[in-house]
Order: sequence, then C-alpha cells, then structure tokens
Amino acid sequence: PSAVRPDPGLTTAGILSQSRGRVFSLAHTDRRVARGLFAQGVQDGVFWMALPVLSFEFATDEVALSGYLSLFAFCRALMTLALGYLSHRVRERGRILRLGAAATAVSMAVCGIAASAEGYLTGMSAANFGLAVVSAFLFTLLVDRSERTITTGMMTREAMLNAGRLVGISVTIVLLALELDLSASMFVAAAAV
Repeated sequence: PSAVRPDPGLTTAGILSQSRGRVFSLAHTDRRVARGLFAQGVQDGVFWMALPVLSFEFATDEVALSGYLSLFAFCRALMTLALGYLSHRVRERGRILRLGAAATAVSMAVCGIAASAEGYLTGMSAANFGLAVVSAFLFTLLVDRSERTITTGMMTREAMLNAGRLVGISVTIVLLALELDLSASMFVAAAAV
C-alpha cells in the first residue's frame, strides 16, 4: 500500500520554507485591508478584556452571565452561517464591509452608554452580528488581493491583528488601572472598527 503524502506547501515546514525572507510585508498586502485588520485587532483586544468585566456589571448571577456570553456567541455564529451562504454571491464586499463596520461601531457605542442590561444585551448582540461581517469580509478581501503572495498575506494578517490586540488590551488595562469607567473602552473599539 502506498502512503499518501501531503503537499509539502501545506505543512508548517513547507509554509516556513516558502516564507523565508518575507515574514511580514505590508508591501504585498493592500494597505486598506491591513488597516482594517489592525482595527479588528484593537476591537479583539478590547473585547477580550472588557466584555467579561462589563457583562459582570449587568449580570445578576452566574446563570445570567452564562446566558449573556452564550447569546453573544450565538449571534456571531448565526451571522457566520448567513455569511457562508452569501459570501460567494456578493460582489460588493468592500461596501458590505463598510456597512458592517459602521453598524458595529454604532452597536458598540450603544454598549458604552447602556444604563440597563437590556440596552447592553441589545448593543452587544448587534455588535456581534456586525463583527462576524467585518472579520469574514476582511479575510476574504485579504485572500482576494494577495493570491500570489498568500503566505506573506497571512503572516501580515496575523501580525496586524496581534499588534491591534496589543493596543486594545493596553487601552483596557490603562482604563482599569486608572479606575475609569470601562465602558469607555467600547468607544475605543467603536472608533477602531
């Protein structure tokens, strides 16, 4: 029996051997997509730090907190399913990305000013719908615009996301350290998106 050998380009060693000398390159990545990825990273960093803390402020007990976080994940998953269906049928990805980002920014601002659990849940649920659009279409635009340099594009994507995450986490930590209202971090995320 002959063993099936995987494509060497699909292994970690294959990717690394193809990428030597071009680990991170903005020259091979569309600048608007790179800025979008950085902004997505800022939002990720804020959410990783602020979302659980803000949810604790509105949740009355552990069951409510679990319900909040499950609702947010469900909203994103639901939109991801819809995007799977629509992604190949939509031609104006840039326009949809901009609309999704604008709707997400408004939703995050709603979270930032929410005075009740209902307002927070509504804003965060809508934000998660929009964030699914933003992340999916940014990835698709990156792939579309870096077909010949996909390895470099993916490495640049991860570098930009992680740089943005560092900024988002740092801003949130500063707000916590200064004992400022953490809901202000939602405005940082809204401005980034």
